[in-house]
Amino acid sequence: LRATQLSQAIYLLRKRKIINIKKMGNETIIELTERGKKKKLQYDLNTLVIPKPEKWDGKWRFLMFDVPHSEKLSREALRKKLKQLGFLQFQKSVWVYPYPCQQEIDFIGDFFVISPYLNLLTVQLEDDEPLRLKFKL
Repeated sequence: LRATQLSQAIYLLRKRKIINIKKMGNETIIELTERGKKKKLQYDLNTLVIPKPEKWDGKWRFLMFDVPHSEKLSREALRKKLKQLGFLQFQKSVWVYPYPCQQEIDFIGDFFVISPYLNLLTVQLEDDEPLRLKFKL
């Protein structure tokens, strides 16, 4: 970035109330506003991926949730995000995924403010051939 491009970018971020600029002595401090933090979270949610290990550990992650009717929009957003991430719907409120995803599920639960309604189990199944086929494992 050239100095003029950087200056314009900072100006726009400040104008949109995404950053605050403060002077403290000889230092200039740039910090995210609450609006900026929400934008960052949204960006992180939109680019969220679950890293796939080189070798599958043979365990399944079952996400079970019971989100109240009052949080219907969050429940629908959760389902949409799970589909995007590659989860498979096992039952109405039970989804399955083959790779570790605790951090990502924690992030999603925090983002949609539904963490108390989510339960992630890691299990080994005896007859998992149908799931292995669906996930191409």
